[in-house]
Amino acid sequence: MKTGPTTSLPVREAISDAIDRSYISQSVYNGYAPATNPEGLLMPNFKDVASPQTASAAFGGANPSQAKKVLEAAGYKLGSDGIFNSPSGQPLTVNVKLVSAYTDYVSIVQILQPELKAAGINLMVTAEAYSVWASDQDTGNFQLLLSSAGYTPNPYSFYYNLIDSEVTRPLGTSEVIGNFGRYDNPQVDGLLNTIGSTTSTATQNQAFYKIESIFASQLPDIPLMEAQDEVEFNSNQVSGWPTSSNPWAAPAIWLSPDDGWVADRLSPTPAK
Repeated sequence: MKTGPTTSLPVREAISDAIDRSYISQSVYNGYAPATNPEGLLMPNFKDVASPQTASAAFGGANPSQAKKVLEAAGYKLGSDGIFNSPSGQPLTVNVKLVSAYTDYVSIVQILQPELKAAGINLMVTAEAYSVWASDQDTGNFQLLLSSAGYTPNPYSFYYNLIDSEVTRPLGTSEVIGNFGRYDNPQVDGLLNTIGSTTSTATQNQAFYKIESIFASQLPDIPLMEAQDEVEFNSNQVSGWPTSSNPWAAPAIWLSPDDGWVADRLSPTPAK
């Protein structure tokens, strides 16, 4: 949000319009990672704060024609090579960084490249070792970053970590909370302060509704899907696992602090 082609809202809109999220889910995750909503709001986790006006909002499939219209309206010109040029004459090339060992992410960008090319956007991919990628993420050394967020049961914490400017640091300075794109919107900051300073659900919800609308219209992040992490537990020997009816912790064995919560609550299954 501070440098490069992604500072342009029409570019972010065009990228989003060009993506077929359902196809990614089916191709990479066997359909277990449904497309998220334009508000980036995790559902059904945070349904209690979802605006009635946008709760049913959904992304459509890939729409390269709409993506081109957005760019043309912003002054971008389609070149003979099928790639747009910016109003200043620069080819619309955007680089995305990802962890090379994350094979699902590699598969995602292999789908994204031709989808964005159909919309006149040249997507370049930089695959990095995790340590390099994490440093680039924290310091803001990227244009696009394929990552994940939302490991919290609290919708305030979700949006605060993701888009509150209070957690950001200048480019080149390490920031480890979540607003890696350095999004800065005083209105959003004020709405989050309102949520955090009152116990009134009605007041909080009105602030959430406004944040959701801003997120959908400004795309500080371009949401793809609601990630799934299915894990099978065998209770023959050990019991106490989270269940679908009582998901008190995330099942992923790599996720902290949930892994500690689960380990602390496990016990031998009584003999039958």
